[in-house]
Amino acid sequence: MNLHTIATITLIIIFTLISGIGDAQGFIHTSSTWNHGKIIWIECVKALIGFGVGAGGYIVAVNYMKQAGILIPELQTMIWFVITILGVALASGELLRWQRTDQIIAVISILCISWLVIRHG
Repeated sequence: MNLHTIATITLIIIFTLISGIGDAQGFIHTSSTWNHGKIIWIECVKALIGFGVGAGGYIVAVNYMKQAGILIPELQTMIWFVITILGVALASGELLRWQRTDQIIAVISILCISWLVIRHG
């Protein structure tokens, strides 16, 4: 593996993490935007910032995914999804409270997505 490939993979990971964590923050704050039928504007702003960071990170990540040969949008989206769902679980603090079975299923899901990326990406 040459230096360019390592750099590309590293950038994919970094920008996908930025995207996933940004979107995760968007989802977390969106869940707090309504309280007894009234909108909580600060939560709306936080959600929009999170989604903005997430979208920006995703656009950049896709560029590096394409450079690495991950051209299929479904695979690009699956990579984003795994990072986002883990980001929500970590940011909310719930991941460590999941039942062991659910943690195992999460790991299996990540492995399955990795398999698809390797086989079709």
